[in-house]
Amino acid sequence: MGGGKVILLNGVSGSGKTTLARELQKQSEELLFRVSVDDFCHMLPAKSMCMTNIERGIDVMFRTVRTICESGFSVVVDAVILAHMNAWNALMEHLDGIPVLLVRVQCPSGELLRRETQRGDRSMGQGEAQLAWLFPGAGYELVVDTFERPCEECSVRILAELDSARPLDPRGYPSLERAREGVHSS
Repeated sequence: MGGGKVILLNGVSGSGKTTLARELQKQSEELLFRVSVDDFCHMLPAKSMCMTNIERGIDVMFRTVRTICESGFSVVVDAVILAHMNAWNALMEHLDGIPVLLVRVQCPSGELLRRETQRGDRSMGQGEAQLAWLFPGAGYELVVDTFERPCEECSVRILAELDSARPLDPRGYPSLERAREGVHSS
């Protein structure tokens, strides 16, 4: 069995990652696991929901993704990676050497607010507030806008690029530490 690949969907809350991840599963000809930051966070009891435990859960999530890939399956990861968290470092550590297609998922601020209102399970303005912290700000293999294009089209585009996913090499990506210092690299 060969190793799997990762489609990492990174975007703020309400950008359309979960809907897109489900569409990717539907359209993919191969078995595609879906792993979500939200799912891992919801495994924590409400009384334990703090940044330290969320970051520990994200670390476990990326370890799990690696295990799935090493078992020969590909994975679509639905994530919100923010500069003030350690999720990027966990991604770099645990997926080093695994082919990753890094996709930024976005939509206009007004649409984020409309989706938050429609969902009712997010704080109003949460997605827009995350925009300034989304990491990395650049360096994606693909950027899709789920407002401009339906998820079905975005999915076709992503799956067409999956074969070009290259093994993750942390040296080829922005440094979280430099971003925290205010130095933006791409």
